[in-house]
Amino acid sequence: MGSFVSLRSATREDATELALLTDIASHGFASWLWLAELGNGGGDTPMERGRQKLRGDQGHGNWSDAVIAEAYGEIAGAAIGYGLGEGIRNIQADRPALRPVIDLQKMVVGSWFIGTLGVYSHLRGIGIGRRLLKDQTASEGSD
Repeated sequence: MGSFVSLRSATREDATELALLTDIASHGFASWLWLAELGNGGGDTPMERGRQKLRGDQGHGNWSDAVIAEAYGEIAGAAIGYGLGEGIRNIQADRPALRPVIDLQKMVVGSWFIGTLGVYSHLRGIGIGRRLLKDQTASEGSD
């Protein structure tokens, strides 16, 4: 299983694919959050804002925390994960919709957090997501 899938660290140039896969994995929640950040240089569309955030170097959850899965000559999926450090305790939710996940993160400091794991629909059901999840769980404790 999975020999047709290769994993690699994401690069900044993968930000567009990462934004798409993050939105797919969240069933549109990511683009809803990004919509609220438009204006003041935040981009013209929610997806552009997501791309900007994922291209950036600030905080966790950007391209530097991502792994790309490639299969059949194309990007097939991605996972974004990172260790939850003590700094999470100082973060306050800026929107009520984020409060539950931030509160949960504060309870599991020291754990590995998988913020995104998504696979394009035409490549689902063949083990790509499982391979990404296995890679993320192997990363636990290495950050």
